[in-house]
Amino acid sequence: MTTWKTNLIYAVVARTAVLVSVIFSVVPVNTAKGMLLQVQTVTLTEGFRIGDEAAGDTLLFGAVTQVSADSEGQVYVVESPFNGIHVFSAIGDHITSIGRLGAGPGEFQNAPQIHVGPSDTLYAFDFWPRRLSVFSPESHEFEYSLSLGSSNDACPPISLLGVEQQGFVLLCGQGVGSPAEAHMTRFNRVYVQSRDHRVLSDSIAVLPVREELVHTTHDTMVFHSLIYGRSPHFVFGPGGPLYYAWNDAIRIRVVGLDGALQDEINISHEPIQVTSKERDDALASYGFPASNATLNNLARARMPATKPAFSYFLVDDLDRLWISLSMREGALEIEWLIVDLQGQVIATTNLSRQMRPMRIRGNRVYGRLVDPDTLIHMVVAWDMAIH
Repeated sequence: MTTWKTNLIYAVVARTAVLVSVIFSVVPVNTAKGMLLQVQTVTLTEGFRIGDEAAGDTLLFGAVTQVSADSEGQVYVVESPFNGIHVFSAIGDHITSIGRLGAGPGEFQNAPQIHVGPSDTLYAFDFWPRRLSVFSPESHEFEYSLSLGSSNDACPPISLLGVEQQGFVLLCGQGVGSPAEAHMTRFNRVYVQSRDHRVLSDSIAVLPVREELVHTTHDTMVFHSLIYGRSPHFVFGPGGPLYYAWNDAIRIRVVGLDGALQDEINISHEPIQVTSKERDDALASYGFPASNATLNNLARARMPATKPAFSYFLVDDLDRLWISLSMREGALEIEWLIVDLQGQVIATTNLSRQMRPMRIRGNRVYGRLVDPDTLIHMVVAWDMAIH
């Protein structure tokens, strides 16, 4: 929850701009379509940060879950617990907060998923009760809402991936109705729904749901995410294509909204082994009682020998993929690959594990920074250049 250290909820955040250049050199990287021939440099210069108590900021965030930006550089932030969608100017000054918990117009029952659509209109999706709220790009006032999916969906929408003139790009997930269904393979599916509730394109991308530990009895079901398990990733690019991949490998398919394959990006990588210590720590983190041999044996048997090829990826306005690779034991930095649509690695860089880019628009990278000592979440905008 945002804590305002002032009596004025709309006070301007006090700060001085922090300009710190972080420069990373590139090394040659083998790809499925060749080798990087020219050394390039990624330069990140911090433009501003929000939520830095040490710098005297007048607000503190809870857990920052989403950061986005519009064409004017205005920044939108969602945190958990939800306390409104916070809007900041292109220099980091607080403008307003949109929405609140509730069931009325412009209110949300959960922290919404946000998407800046055409003409900078802000869309905020409350996955339950499956309601999409639309806010004006000029005044940030609530305009209207509409429902997505249907009440009898076998695969209800769980995420808004993108907005196009013809409709909404939605990710849905199959549920589990009984213990008998718990061990069946379930899938995530992407489809396009029009504004008048018609399905325009069905199943344009399908992948299994994230790998899980599943334990059932005759009347109970227990689900845990499988640590180091593989997972699906779906990203709707600013230019329109959908990018998706199962992160066992760096093999990213690019499809249009009709589901037609446009390209496939393949990059070779060396699998990272899960060490004995990482394996023991992962098993301990489940917190299963020692007396529960069934769950402990299941976790031990399902633990992967290697880590996923990547943890997630973003797509910037130039259709470049920014791919965050899995980390080796003890590493303090995460290796990122910057890849074009031809599958060529343009650059590679190492970023602190406390940094998480969430939106790349123009020459700016927007994201979250976590203080390693206090664990306080901050929002940062970095100016980016690739030389």
